[in-house]
This record gives sequence, C-alpha cells and structure tokens, in this order.
Amino acid sequence: MLPGSGSRVRGFLLSAGIFAAGFVGHLSASSVSGVVVARQGDRLVPVFRASVAARDAARNDIVAVARTDREGRFLIVGLPSPRVSLSAHKQGYFTWRVNGREDDSVVLDCSAEKDCAGIEFELGAAAVISGIVVDSLGEPLGEIGVRATQKESADGEAGGRANSGSTDDRGYFRIGGLKPGRYTVTAEGRVRSFFREETMESEAVEVEVAEGGEAGGIQLTARHSETRREAYKVSGRVSGIDLSLAGPHMIQSRGLPGAGRRGPHGSSMARPIDKDGSFLLNGLDKGRYALAYIYSRRSNNGESVLQPLGTIEVSGDVSGLALAPLPPTGFSGAVRFETSKSARPLRLSLISTDAEHFAWDRVEPPDSRFEFTTLTPGTYRLTISSGPRGNTGLYVKGIQRGEEFLPGSELVATEGVVDRFDIVVSDELGRVYGRVKAAAEPGAERIIRKGAQFQVALSGPNELLRVTQADQFGRFEFEGILPGDYRICGWADVATRAIRDEKTWEQAGSAVREFTVEAGSDVELDLTGAP
Repeated sequence: MLPGSGSRVRGFLLSAGIFAAGFVGHLSASSVSGVVVARQGDRLVPVFRASVAARDAARNDIVAVARTDREGRFLIVGLPSPRVSLSAHKQGYFTWRVNGREDDSVVLDCSAEKDCAGIEFELGAAAVISGIVVDSLGEPLGEIGVRATQKESADGEAGGRANSGSTDDRGYFRIGGLKPGRYTVTAEGRVRSFFREETMESEAVEVEVAEGGEAGGIQLTARHSETRREAYKVSGRVSGIDLSLAGPHMIQSRGLPGAGRRGPHGSSMARPIDKDGSFLLNGLDKGRYALAYIYSRRSNNGESVLQPLGTIEVSGDVSGLALAPLPPTGFSGAVRFETSKSARPLRLSLISTDAEHFAWDRVEPPDSRFEFTTLTPGTYRLTISSGPRGNTGLYVKGIQRGEEFLPGSELVATEGVVDRFDIVVSDELGRVYGRVKAAAEPGAERIIRKGAQFQVALSGPNELLRVTQADQFGRFEFEGILPGDYRICGWADVATRAIRDEKTWEQAGSAVREFTVEAGSDVELDLTGAP
C-alpha cells in the first residue's frame, strides 16, 4: 500500500529492472508505461524507485503498482480494467506535472495498444515548515494540531491546499510534502486545565518556502480562544426513570450547532444521576445543548439505553431544572429490497435537516427490521450505506405505508408518535458518460499531449457533487447515479475546490448542461469545456 493512500491494493507489484531498449514497441493492450523525472536546475533527471500506482477510474482501489528503474521508467501490464487513474509517489517529493499539465494524477483509457505509452510525471522536491508551539508563558504545548495552508503558489496562483501535523511532547512540529509557495501556519488544539478542556489557538504566521527548502525556527504562541466563555453549571432533577435498577444512570449534554465556530457544537459531557434523581452538569460553555438519559444495563452485556430529555439554552447558571424522558418518538419497520439479489446488511442513518440530531441502526436480512424510537421531534433525511467506504449500489426509493407509497428519503418525527412503515430500497441506479472537448478542438484529436485533460463535475439532488477527470480522449463516466435532475460541466484548468463555488458554475455559462437521470438509465452527453 502506498503511504497515506487509504486504499486496498489488488493486482501485483512489477519490480524495476524489467526494461529493455525498445520495450515500448512491444506493449500489449491494457498496459501503461512512462517515466518519472525531477527537475534539477535546467535539466530533468530520472527518479529511481518511485512508486507508480494504477487505481480504478473512481480512484478507490489500487489495482497495480510498479517501481521505476534507474532510468526513471515504469511499465505496468495486464491491467484488470483498461480505464485507470495513474499517480506517482516518492518520499520527499511532490507531483508537479503530468504530461505537462499541473496535476498530481491522470485518468487514462488504455484499451488500445500504445494509447498509454510515454506518460511523464515531473516531480519537485518537497518543502518543509518546522517550528515550535508554546503558550503565553513560553511553555511548549504537546499534541497541538498545526496546519499549513497554501496562500499562493510559487507561480502566483491562488492556493487553498492544506497540510497538517501535530506537535510532539516537546512542542515541536514538522510539516513536509509541501509545494513551493506562500503559506499561512496556525496552531489549534484542546488543552486540559483543571476540570475542563479549553481551546487554544495561535495567530496565523505567513511563511514562504522554495522548492526543496525548509522554513524552520517558526514559533507559534497559542492562547485561549477569544470566544472563551465562563463555565456555567446546570442542575436539577430527572423524574420518570427507574433508579432502583443496577447500573450507572447518567445524564449527557451534547453541544448543538448555532453558537459560532467556538461554541459547544460537538462537545459532550456525561455526569451521574444521584439516587434521588438530582444531577449537576458543570463546565458548560454558552450555547444550546441536547440532554439525554443514559442507562447501562450491566446484566445485559453492557447494553446502553438512551432517552432524550429535551434541549436547553445555556447563557448562565441554571438550577431547579425539571426533566423527564420524552415519549417514544420516531420510526420502526423493515427495509424492503425491490430485488432479492440486492438484499444485504445495511446501515441506516438519520440526520436532522438542521444538522442537530443524528441516529443510526444496522439491519440484517432476512427480516431487515429497524427501530428509531428515541428521536427528537423534527425532519430527518434517511441515507443507507455499507462497506468500508459506504458504497451500496442501492438508494432509498421511498417509504411504503400500507397501500400508500411516498417517494423520497425525507421523514418527519412527531413527538409521542412512532410511525411504522417499510423503507423501499432499489438498485436501479443510472450511469452518465460521454466526452468533453475544447471549443476549438478538431474532431477526435488526442488531448493528452496538449495537457488539457478536463475535470468534469456532476451536481444533483441533496447537494450531491461528484468530480472526475476525463481521460486522454476527453471521455468521462459516472456510475451509481441516483434518479433525479442534474447539471454537468467540464473545465480544463479549474481546481476541484473552485468547482464547489457556485460562481465557477455561473462563469461557465452555456457550457453547463442540465438533464434528468431516470431509474436504471444510461445518459450519454457530448460536452464543450467551459472557457
């Protein structure tokens, strides 16, 4: 596995040293070859033992890996699929260009002989930023996150890419693998002080690094966040629970969004409930919290029961709060697969439209039953997933309540009501494919030699955005597409992060195409790249 790839490796390792003069003329179908070089002054020199990885076109699984020989050459034969994404890696380097185009990977169609010969990766020597993080008294801070965000590249282009690391026990940090350019460096982390954890952050320091250089000796001084609030106490009593049962009885507070970047969102605290039902939550920041009762059944393999107690707004100390579990609220039923071949274990996830509440359950065939009965009232969106990356090949078609079928995946939880229905799951996903070309491109001329491979973005329901790279002929493909209305566009020189900006789509004008994907359908499109 390549460092940091996070992908499974399928296929084989092709070692260096298999090359002979003239090997390009003997390539078979579904093979790829080329060279990895690095610039030294005015010349390009071969990079020995660089790793070249071929992934499937979706950039998930690594299907083959090769290492370069002393001439920087590589060859991968017998690709399991002719359409691959190719990238090169070498410790202490970054990928600057692929076939003259500034990018770190390239999508290729290697169906025909020699279509994927002569691929050139140009690497650059990576830069390093290092230093120390201290507090206001000059004491080093260990295990604090440090982030270097590129503000501007060496060519004056807008940055945005970030690398991160953390300090060691002496407060020192070192962030490598950087492209040359200007960076802003910041430190941020949680530090325990007495009975609470506090957020500490530093001001941004601007640093410029050259290719292969190191900007060292940087000192970041982290201070308590300016939005730090006084710690508040919330106390009261919980009724309607059986405290005679063995096992710890706890009250949990969970911070909700809406209080700003430094608010309590995501913070969680659990404190014991006394035998008379009284409780004390201390050290709370200002903001909104969801409260819940948690009971761990010691006699039942440690299974925990969670019951919502409601939400509160904290802006000062609160005492005499009377709480009781909310009545059962939510949904129950079974997952119904439209075809027996699509039946499989699934994870059902519910997230409220205000992003404050989340719940999940796992269902197993053959009954595939689910139960969400401790929800906070509100509107939820249902999603399904399975596998290490959440891929299912399925989607929620709708819910079936008796004879009534309601399409979509939005559900409303009403307080005191457990709505019972079946979730209908379908495997009739669509496919979108086609070709994108530059406005002035004649016919089917190859575009890889011009360094003009396109990024193609597909935008659709539920704020879905998928981005892929077209191959050397401008061909692209999206699989597993939900039915719905979509728009699509291709850009030759736009970074992925810019595609997430609505202004980029507006500037593309007539190059943006709108269309509809029906269940199980294939949609073929010919696109003209955005100017």
